Amino acid sequence: MGVSIIKNIWAIVQHIKGKGLNKTEPIDTLKYLEEPTKPYNTLKIPKARLTIIESPHETNLLTVDLHPGFSVGRGRNCDLVLTDPNASRIHARFKFADDAWLIKDNFSKNGLLHNGKKADEALLCDGDKIVLGRTVLIYEDKS
Repeated sequence: MGVSIIKNIWAIVQHIKGKGLNKTEPIDTLKYLEEPTKPYNTLKIPKARLTIIESPHETNLLTVDLHPGFSVGRGRNCDLVLTDPNASRIHARFKFADDAWLIKDNFSKNGLLHNGKKADEALLCDGDKIVLGRTVLIYEDKS
């Protein structure tokens, strides 16, 4: 934006706020562009990770960090791409809610097992075992 446009916008804003502004008064536009209007509240998400401990086609252990919206499946756009033919394209997603990590089945063909029990959604705790198709993952809370 050109400086004159910013000055005009600023003059309009000040007029609306009832403060008035001399249009010839120089304005430090960078000051207004760099300062946040209000403090940001940041959500503290505890660090967590998944480790593949068993997979039909993988021989090496693989560990990945979780983030909200993390997806697991055969699809190329998943955060963790599985080579397991029994896994769906987007088999499951992870989300952080109410100070806890959750795994949610994404209507997969073979479902998911959480600590040996079939689940559509599960609250995760350190050391939990998750089975997607024939792939076995361990959830680890790093906080």
